Amino acid sequence: MPATIRLATATDAPRWLDLLKSTLGTDYPAKEIYDPVWIARELEIASGHETWVAEVDGRPNASIPVLKPPSPNATPTANPPRPPHPPSPTGTSAANPSNARFPPNTW
Repeated sequence: MPATIRLATATDAPRWLDLLKSTLGTDYPAKEIYDPVWIARELEIASGHETWVAEVDGRPNASIPVLKPPSPNATPTANPPRPPHPPSPTGTSAANPSNARFPPNTW
């Protein structure tokens, strides 16, 4: 089944939380990431951040946030953190989105 890549919205908060828990469990030190209200606020474009999700059949399989810089920057560079994604069903890292390779000069 092909994945759909799209910008997340506040309504994705419950499904994004499920994805997060399947990746990090429930003991991550920054406890606000488990709060659906906090998640919904962060997923809104008004937060200044963008979170993209890859979903299959309406269920997020991976996401990647693009965070706004803390202050204006003359030379902005996207530096996304490691995105949450569930373990590969094959037991390898081949399906891991963070293993994606981009052709030279695509950035």
